[in-house]
Amino acid sequence: MQPLPKDGGTFWTTHNDLKIQVSYAEYENHFEAFASFYYWEEESIDGCGEHPILTWAVAGALANVMEEIKEQGLDIWTTTRPSTKQKVQFLMFPT
Repeated sequence: MQPLPKDGGTFWTTHNDLKIQVSYAEYENHFEAFASFYYWEEESIDGCGEHPILTWAVAGALANVMEEIKEQGLDIWTTTRPSTKQKVQFLMFPT
């Protein structure tokens, strides 16, 4: 039987101008973190990390999701719309 988490949670963070959802779970001796970049409705690119220290597990998950984005060839352009000064992102996948 797999160990059950003692505690956990979910939060949103900004990493490299991307809004990423981070979920984490605390086990007896370590934390597991999962990072998800949602690019279209419920479609996402995900990464994970594991470490005895929560912040390191989250950092590992963020690094892993960035590696996955790079592996899938997703090109992200961020710019500002001149008339409103609102940030805009263009997501481009290779064809």
